Amino acid sequence: MKNKKRTIYFILIILMTVLIWANSVLPANISGAQSGFVVNTVQSTLTIFGIYMNTDILSIIIRKSAHFVEFFILGLLWYQFLKELETNNKLVKWYAIIFCLVTALIDESIQLFSDGRAFQLTDIAIDLFGSSMAIFSLVFASYLQTKKGESV
Repeated sequence: MKNKKRTIYFILIILMTVLIWANSVLPANISGAQSGFVVNTVQSTLTIFGIYMNTDILSIIIRKSAHFVEFFILGLLWYQFLKELETNNKLVKWYAIIFCLVTALIDESIQLFSDGRAFQLTDIAIDLFGSSMAIFSLVFASYLQTKKGESV
């Protein structure tokens, strides 16, 4: 069972990483068109509720949120995968963060070769924040579960 879980987590890590990097390969005009579709959809939905937002600001929020969410998911996957492998649970969170950071660095480096895209340290920071939030949420949940077990 443990090997099956590891395999599933590893496949999901690969798929998530491919998704992240595939988005980085896209030229700016195509990436912008994808974001533009989401921005227009969100903006239309917000106006239904009487909320009006500047399109440029909404675009930045959506693009940066996408970084956060992608790496939040990647952080969850790396942590769970490494937890299945590693016997020293104290190191698991740090390994997971390191793997997510390396993924983020490669992600931004890919953009150096994509037309109209650039390497942005702010995106790496957002990526690292997203993955760290996921990992530390799992660590905290595990801590609470252990404490709950002790009090019984």
